Amino acid sequence: MNKNLYKLIPKIINDYKKGINIIRKYKKVDKDFSIQVSYDIQTGTYNSQHKKYPNLRKRTSDTISQIINSLGNFKNILEVGAGECTNFIEILKKINNKKYNAYAFDISLSRISLGRKLCKKRNTYLFQSDLFNLPFKNNSIDILYTLHSLEPNGGREVEALKELYRVTRKFLILYEPIYEFGNSKVKRHIKKNDYVRNLYKYCKELDFKIIEYKFLYNSLHSNNNTGLIIIQKKIKKGSENNVDFVCPITSCKLIKDGNILTSKGKSGLIYPIINGIPSLVKSSAILSTKL
Repeated sequence: MNKNLYKLIPKIINDYKKGINIIRKYKKVDKDFSIQVSYDIQTGTYNSQHKKYPNLRKRTSDTISQIINSLGNFKNILEVGAGECTNFIEILKKINNKKYNAYAFDISLSRISLGRKLCKKRNTYLFQSDLFNLPFKNNSIDILYTLHSLEPNGGREVEALKELYRVTRKFLILYEPIYEFGNSKVKRHIKKNDYVRNLYKYCKELDFKIIEYKFLYNSLHSNNNTGLIIIQKKIKKGSENNVDFVCPITSCKLIKDGNILTSKGKSGLIYPIINGIPSLVKSSAILSTKL
């Protein structure tokens, strides 16, 4: 990434304090960067928001946990873009199956680190990643779900869907803004902010098996909405993998060694573990062939 982008951070923080939409303003500079910085500087606000709107958190956790409970047996789940884990932890409390491992990640190390405090008493695995380069092999996770985490990635819908589907073993749950269900105000809002659009259309074009597709409700702000798409993946014999972290660049298995994860392959790439959180984004990779 261009180092000059990081020189913009003080200006971006100042803009954020003024109430300026960071992603919208800086997306033409570098959209991925604008998303990462925007969410990182918001660390703590989602926790406050969930305390302010407890009914919203209950509605979300009730909806997703009921879906997960209806999908049969599973050994592991993954929340994509979990932020501060405020929804993640409430969903885990409501899942009937008690013998499973729960994974969650966010692009922001600050946010997922804050979420670690909520998850200390649970069998959870938290890490930093981006949804376009997940550190897992194909067909690794039984159930993946998103909670408006695809939302800011307009224009990259197909790329995101392919990557999530690659890692999914049984079901992929998309709890996202659905453009086609919106009224004119909602559609203007989604276009203005360059949110994801036409998810259902892209799922059909990718030949995904869609078992549910519906409008759920208007979001906290009336100019956005939430819909549901549930995708079932055909299980192939021998497709089940052990859920091990792999290098997001080489796909080689990563082995924990103190405060680093080192590649089992010959690439010589290692990844740091920061305050107990593995940083598994490509930009965190360190070349160290002799370590």
